[in-house]
Amino acid sequence: MKHTRLLALLTAVLLLIAPMAQATSHIAYFQKPEGAQEYTLEEMPNAVAPEGLEGLYALFAQGNPYASVYVFRMPGGQALMSISCLEMAEEGSTEALYYQADALAQSLKTVLGDTLTAAPVFTLEEMYGQQVLTAPVTLLLPGESDTRLQAEARATIFYRGKDLIEVWTAYPAEANYLFDQEAAAALESDLAALAAFEATLDFSLPEDETGSTDSLQSFLEELEGNQLTISEPKEDPHMTVTADDGTFRMDVPLDTLVLHASSDETALARGRALFADIKGGEECFELWLKEIQEVKGWLLISREYGVAAQVYVTDAGSFAGMSAENLLLLETPVLENMKTLYDNAQISEEGSVVELDGMEHAWFSYSLDKGDMHLLTFVMAAADDIHLYEVDIYSLLTEDTDEDEAVRTVLMMLNSLDYLPEMGV
Repeated sequence: MKHTRLLALLTAVLLLIAPMAQATSHIAYFQKPEGAQEYTLEEMPNAVAPEGLEGLYALFAQGNPYASVYVFRMPGGQALMSISCLEMAEEGSTEALYYQADALAQSLKTVLGDTLTAAPVFTLEEMYGQQVLTAPVTLLLPGESDTRLQAEARATIFYRGKDLIEVWTAYPAEANYLFDQEAAAALESDLAALAAFEATLDFSLPEDETGSTDSLQSFLEELEGNQLTISEPKEDPHMTVTADDGTFRMDVPLDTLVLHASSDETALARGRALFADIKGGEECFELWLKEIQEVKGWLLISREYGVAAQVYVTDAGSFAGMSAENLLLLETPVLENMKTLYDNAQISEEGSVVELDGMEHAWFSYSLDKGDMHLLTFVMAAADDIHLYEVDIYSLLTEDTDEDEAVRTVLMMLNSLDYLPEMGV
C-alpha cells in the first residue's frame, strides 16, 4: 500500500490532459487509438481476451506491485502494450543499463522460464525520443487446447532521472493465423494501431514543455518529505469559511460561493450560473447539489479558480472505526457510481492513504467528463468511532488551466481543512 501526502494530487495536476492527447499518470503523453482500451494492472484480469490469447493476457496481468503499470489493448484485442514506471532512490543512466544488458537478459530468462525461447539481446537505440535499451523477444504461451501460442514481443527500458520506465509490446505471430483470415485481418489492423500509438508516445516531463515548473517541483519535493504545508507563504487572497453547523473550517478563494442543503433559490440560481457557459456545467452543478442535499453536506464553488468542493461530516454508521486502508476498498464501487452520473469516469491514479487534519484518509483520484466539463476529481474519506468524514474536490481542466495556480488552490483548501473546529477536533 502506498502512503503519500497529497502526492497523487501533484502527479495528476502535473499532467493536465491536453485536447488531443492523454496522459498516463506522470509517465507519458500519448494519443490512444480509437477503440483501444486502457487498464491498470489490477484491472487487467478483467480485460476480454480473444480466443487463444488468454495466456498472453495473463502474462500482461503480472507486474511489479511497487510500479505504476498501465496496459493498453488495441481495438481488436490482438496486440497489447504495457507502460510501467518505477521511481528509484537515485537517478540512473540508460548507458549504465547497457553494461548490465547480459545480466538483465539472464534475469528475464530466469523469470519467464520456458515462456521465453531465448535470452534477449539488448541494444542501445533511440526510441520514443529517448535513448533506450531494447530487444525483440519471442514468447511461447499456452494457447488453445494443448497448443502453444507463439507471440512476438519487444522489451524496452530506460531511465528518465529517477524514473525507470519499461515498455512492452506483444502480439501473436502471423504464423498462428495462416488458416484464419478473419484473425489475420484483425491482427494486421491492430499492428497498424499499435505502430500509430507508439509513434505518439512522449516521455518528456511537463517542465520540458513549459519551462516553468520550479514551484511544482518544490511542491513535489516537499510532499515526498512528508510535509503538508507549502514552502512559501500563501500570498493569494482568500477567505475562511466556517460551516454554520460547526462541521468544518476551510480557507477558500475569495469568489467562492458556499451552499448547503437549505440554501435558498437565490443562492442556487447563482450556483447554476457559475458554469453555465460550459456544456455540461449546469448538469454537474445539479449532481453536486443533489449529493449535498441528500447527505446534508456543503458545496463550495470558485469559478475563478475552476474548483468545486463538497465537505461532509456525518454519522459513521457502519463505517465506524474503519481504517483508511479498508476504506480504499471502496475505490471501484465509487467509480461504478460515477459512471452512472458522468459521461465518462476513469481512475486517474492509484488509491493511496493521505493525512488531512491529523487523520488518515483514503484518497481516490478520478477523471470525469460531463459534456465539456473535464474534471480531475479527488475523493478523500476517513472514519472514527463517531463520524464519517469526506471531502470531494473537482478541478476543472481546460487549455487555459494554470498548473501552479491549481496546485496552490487545492493545497490551500486541504492544508487548512479543520473538521469540527468548535469541538476542538
